Amino acid sequence: MTDSAGGPLSSLERHESLAERAYQQIRESIATGVLAPGEKVTERKLASLLGVSPTPVREALRRLEQEQLIERHSPRSLAVASHSTETVRELLYAESLLRGALARFAAEKITDEEVDELARIIDEAGGREAGADPEVAQQAADRFDAVLRRVAANASLDSLASSAGFFGRARRMRAIELRTAEERAALVQIHREIVDALRMRDADRAERLTREQLESSRRWLLNADLD
Repeated sequence: MTDSAGGPLSSLERHESLAERAYQQIRESIATGVLAPGEKVTERKLASLLGVSPTPVREALRRLEQEQLIERHSPRSLAVASHSTETVRELLYAESLLRGALARFAAEKITDEEVDELARIIDEAGGREAGADPEVAQQAADRFDAVLRRVAANASLDSLASSAGFFGRARRMRAIELRTAEERAALVQIHREIVDALRMRDADRAERLTREQLESSRRWLLNADLD
């Protein structure tokens, strides 16, 4: 669990909700294998690693237990859940369905200004810097997704999609890094097509393209050597 390189379990700053940040960092650590399947965890140890009190960690672990990423063996015994490859594959498939639904709802609600905002993000993602730097590319993808989620305005569905997205940001960024320049360009192109579908208010096409993009990412996340 110790991360001397300052990875997912480095100390938290205190300018955001500590419970939310504890949740995000513990979840990321589970997704990337920093916290291994079957590994025992305690509120006190995690709180120490994150530099917070046990209270926000307790809240984070409660959420992770509800998502079945943490298992409770007894009132005082917690461990990282073990998920089969089949289960992870099914979770990522569910994520693609849910994200596709969010794109559909966004197509029905989006304004011209919001479409232009998405187009600018994709223009930046297709630039030379984004093509060379996986972090820049992932930041653009995060911004694109954030706008779509905001436009879709369905917090319950968004929460379900986030829960189904088993792999964390670090693993997704590593998947981008391992792709060839041509494969990254294809990702940018499918996002351009999603923007075109949204501009035309074509909900069917927006949903289908979003699912296709996520299915491609799902295959990489499951099959590429990301260690």
